[in-house]
Amino acid sequence: PLYTLAVRLAGALTGNLARAGLFVSQSCWAAAAVMLRRLAGRLCASRAGARCAVLAMVLFPFSFFSQGVFTESLFLLLTLSALDGVFAGRWRAAGVLGVLAALCRTQGMLLLFPAVFAWLAARKTNPALPRRSFFWTLCPAAGFGAYLWLNWLYCGSPFAFSGYEKAAPWYQSIQWLGRTVAQQWEMAHSYPGLARFIYLPQLALYFLVLALLLYALLHGAPMPLLLYGGAYLGLCYLQGWMISGGRYVFGCAALYPLLGGLENKWLRAAVLTASGGALLLYAGYYMQGQAIM
Repeated sequence: PLYTLAVRLAGALTGNLARAGLFVSQSCWAAAAVMLRRLAGRLCASRAGARCAVLAMVLFPFSFFSQGVFTESLFLLLTLSALDGVFAGRWRAAGVLGVLAALCRTQGMLLLFPAVFAWLAARKTNPALPRRSFFWTLCPAAGFGAYLWLNWLYCGSPFAFSGYEKAAPWYQSIQWLGRTVAQQWEMAHSYPGLARFIYLPQLALYFLVLALLLYALLHGAPMPLLLYGGAYLGLCYLQGWMISGGRYVFGCAALYPLLGGLENKWLRAAVLTASGGALLLYAGYYMQGQAIM
């Protein structure tokens, strides 16, 4: 509900909800790039790596969704800000921002994992860290709890949202990851006209993100980022009948500092070039009105 609330508040100033939605998204997109540069500056070994992280987000093949009336820009801004709080040891800020992220998208509650891990690691090296600060690491779960409460208050059930997701034309359900991946391949064969717009990109992104997470793990990337990235990917691909996977993966804030951490500059350049080319391709398809969601 957070994005719609922000648009409603901005609409009271602009007098037009469409313009308000664009204003909120594009303002948050610019702020997210600034916050990512700050976070990547903490985590990447060089300035070139930090710049690569920002470019990886800007040139992501589906980053054009950041410019429209979608939740992605606000969610990325809140998630990157929460992760920055985690790595800076600002537990209260990380907790508050985690609540807001969970009120923006369900995946925001996954910030619980990097926050708890980072706090435990900090406590191990600094036993004087106040135990009461651990409370703030649990706050992302409270944000999701608030969303469930709103479902109960307005729809009579805390899980009313799942009923809407299961209804036509979305047919969303929860299923095992392997089944979702196999389904993408099956759908690509059953609907070849949609394969290059929906199913093949979703299939490719799943394995590319897995490869990035494995590479980052073997090269000593920060564990909180790996935990968040892995949990985020898993939650996204638990969904049956998925048709917006490219947009979902775009919202994974952990990907971009991990890409900035690629040690070989030629590999970074190749990734950015390929991603930028795919962005031009899919943005063109989107502007043509193709089935890209």
